[in-house]
Amino acid sequence: ALYNVTTDFIITGRDNSVAISPSNGFVPFIKPQAQGGFIKNPTDQLFHDETEWFKIPGFNPTSDHRLFEVEGNSMVPTVFSGDILVCQKIDHWERILDGSIVVLMTADSLQVKRIHRTSGKEFKFECDNPAEGLDFTLQENEIKELSMVRGKISNILVPHHQVTSMGKVQNLERRIEFLEKEIFTTLKKMKKSEK
Repeated sequence: ALYNVTTDFIITGRDNSVAISPSNGFVPFIKPQAQGGFIKNPTDQLFHDETEWFKIPGFNPTSDHRLFEVEGNSMVPTVFSGDILVCQKIDHWERILDGSIVVLMTADSLQVKRIHRTSGKEFKFECDNPAEGLDFTLQENEIKELSMVRGKISNILVPHHQVTSMGKVQNLERRIEFLEKEIFTTLKKMKKSEK
């Protein structure tokens, strides 16, 4: 490393090294212990010595792709602690599909959440596992960066019936909430008409 040459070059006279960059198919991996530094300076952190780079077979990344490791269980059964998320930084937030899973960066945290645009410049962020986290809303100016989850690398297998039943329960909860609102509105109208 004193002369910035590889051992291949010293032994054979040829430089067979591969430059590690997105143009060569490598994606930066932001480890949990490096996420604090990444939040402070996302661009410089990618080229810091502690950043690991990986090449995923068959995947052609762009410079805005990153890998994040998940901590916590707020998105179970969709995303588990230890999963590696393949994310793409989004510059135009209007392109984010309602209900997508994103990595949300604020001034002091990185979180994996499901996103919904509520109105104008406000977003609602939800957990898939209500027992492990609370839903919240943020204004656009409170969000430092959003990255869409494009895929995940996991070593956890979840039985299909568990995922299906969880989705059915969430759908049923939404329908009950809607019915409660409708009943409340109808009762309110009935009281007004009685007067």
